[in-house]
Amino acid sequence: MEIFSIVAFGIFGLIIGSFLNVVILRMNTGKGIGGRSHCFSCNKTLRWYELIPVFSFLVQGGKCRRCKSRISWQYPIVELVTGLLFAGIAFRFDLLIQPVTVVLWLVLASVGVVIAAYDVRHKTLPAKALAVFFLISLALGMHLLAMILVPLPFLVLWAVSQGKWIGFGDVELMACIGALLGVAGGYSSVILSFWVACLVILPWFGIRTLRGLKTNHEIPFGPFLLIGIVLVTLCGLNLLTLVGGVVH
Repeated sequence: MEIFSIVAFGIFGLIIGSFLNVVILRMNTGKGIGGRSHCFSCNKTLRWYELIPVFSFLVQGGKCRRCKSRISWQYPIVELVTGLLFAGIAFRFDLLIQPVTVVLWLVLASVGVVIAAYDVRHKTLPAKALAVFFLISLALGMHLLAMILVPLPFLVLWAVSQGKWIGFGDVELMACIGALLGVAGGYSSVILSFWVACLVILPWFGIRTLRGLKTNHEIPFGPFLLIGIVLVTLCGLNLLTLVGGVVH
């Protein structure tokens, strides 16, 4: 039953991920989320079999069936990540015992995917999605003191550097993390996000430098902060708890 639940949530997540792609692409463009999906190059209305999450992208070779223009890798990545997050939530929480908690986590994960993908595309965090993320984080965690303490050092960095070292949106996201996970979990999440960022960004910089390619130094840090949340909540990596256990 547990395996069935995890698989079912994963499939549901793939479907939701397909919808989230529409939200991400149309957010702050003045377009609504209604209407049929279409190719941005030839404007062809897509049939149902061209909209199967991940599968359609792979079968079509990442191209439009009509004009053969390339389809962004954002589509399958967002769908796959959402599916994995939903499956992870189903594994971590019991729907029968904690139905409200599960629903809130599913919504939080969905909003988090939107924030991460939007940050990668536009190098900024969407204010409306961030506000929703904050409200859900507060409902799940209610760690009011951590909401202040976790982002405080980075707020100082933002103020001193006048936004050059870290964006204010990232500071706001750290406040959400504090409200959601508390002091120990919040700091663990932020620290892990910096570690993951180093593991990804440094090799990427190195490869581009060796190839003589121009490197954009404006890094979207929101996705890494959200990865930190996943590592703490779904993977159980609470660094401060681990250190405390070693010391004692």
